[in-house]
Amino acid sequence: MSVPRSRTHGFVGKHNLMDITTRVPLLIRVPGLRSGYTTSIAELVDVYPTICDICRLPCPTEQLDGKSLLPILKKGGKTTTKRLAYIQWQGGDNILTRRYNYARWPDSGHEMLFDHQSDAPENHNRAGEASYNRIKKELETEMKHIRRFAFRSH
Repeated sequence: MSVPRSRTHGFVGKHNLMDITTRVPLLIRVPGLRSGYTTSIAELVDVYPTICDICRLPCPTEQLDGKSLLPILKKGGKTTTKRLAYIQWQGGDNILTRRYNYARWPDSGHEMLFDHQSDAPENHNRAGEASYNRIKKELETEMKHIRRFAFRSH
């Protein structure tokens, strides 16, 4: 599939926190389930609990950050299991929702906020716009909560 140049920003490789570079293909085939497509948010940490669920194996959920994707697979992609994904790269933290992509680098104070409803290609950083302060604060709060949980001692 060809991606329009404006969507790629001219990047080659996965070396930033923009939406186009944080995505990876995820294909799951389960005998007995119909094929389908979904735009549901999923993370690679969801693969292990999904395999456990499909194979009816015990899953150590208290040790995992992922959620089983089996509900999505059973409903042909017409449901969701998560409302956001967390990504970290080069000291930057990233929260991706269906509508927003927010990235922040604590050491430098740099941040990016893209509104996919009005700017799917992520060409306009809205982080400095007052009209986005409320959503930025909500995503920052979510990010702090996830960081506290994701980097806990097991």
